Amino acid sequence: MSSFADERSALLLKRKDLKLSLRELRKVVAAKLKVSFMQVFQDSTLADIVVLMPKTQAELVKIKGIGPKKYEQFGIDILALLAAYRPEHRKDMCQSAQRR
Repeated sequence: MSSFADERSALLLKRKDLKLSLRELRKVVAAKLKVSFMQVFQDSTLADIVVLMPKTQAELVKIKGIGPKKYEQFGIDILALLAAYRPEHRKDMCQSAQRR
């Protein structure tokens, strides 16, 4: 396995709470739009969002499976969820570094 794949897997494990939150958001959006949750975005797209953690519309729409239409429908919700996750994540990283 390449180091990129190892790093990606490690980030997905480390950010499993974010992944679960994005899955929940996907389920809510799917119910609202009355479509399958996989039509909202696939697991590979969800994983890319978790790994890349886009901060802007431009960064988010570069992810395969998220285009301008999907951004318009629920992209702001994704960015808000990521923004809410970041401060908590930084706090955890600081506490972990202090314990060393």
